[in-house]
Amino acid sequence: MLFLLLLLLTLARQAVSRPADRMCTALSARRLEWTIRDFDFGSSEVFTTPAHQAVSRGAANFTLENTALSYRFRCEAVSARGPDYLYGDDVWDCAAPAPDGGDASRFSFDRPTGLLRVEQAWGCDRDGSRFAGAGQVRLDLACETRDYENERWEMGQVYSRRDMVCAKVDVPVVIEYLSGTA
Repeated sequence: MLFLLLLLLTLARQAVSRPADRMCTALSARRLEWTIRDFDFGSSEVFTTPAHQAVSRGAANFTLENTALSYRFRCEAVSARGPDYLYGDDVWDCAAPAPDGGDASRFSFDRPTGLLRVEQAWGCDRDGSRFAGAGQVRLDLACETRDYENERWEMGQVYSRRDMVCAKVDVPVVIEYLSGTA
């Protein structure tokens, strides 16, 4: 009797989980793009004296969506390497609330050209399928530079500041390379 109950519970669990896994596998094989949400780039240069070298940094962040997954990756890059801060040779890891940690995403963003490259590996674990993909998109960011100069500057204050603020964008990223195993 106990054996029959355990067998029924096991079969019920498999029946409940399989449609979601088949959906994950089907979407992964069929849907050939990701979505970038709220891509944001900005930079800041702060001079504390007229002769002092600026303290500067640039940052980009966005959310990466894959419709086959029930969660999203959070991607962020921060750099002090001016003048454009983010270059295509720097690769940044994205964070995800993946329960088993087997899924991973990373990206590079080249500010001078606007080229965003994305790589992602994910699995539909109960179905036994795994996928890896890569794609890129060129972003045309609308940015504004804001300058501030303290005309009554005194030692210990900020002398000048230059901020670049770009409007957030949502864009699809075509998956140019996709491999999978079942």
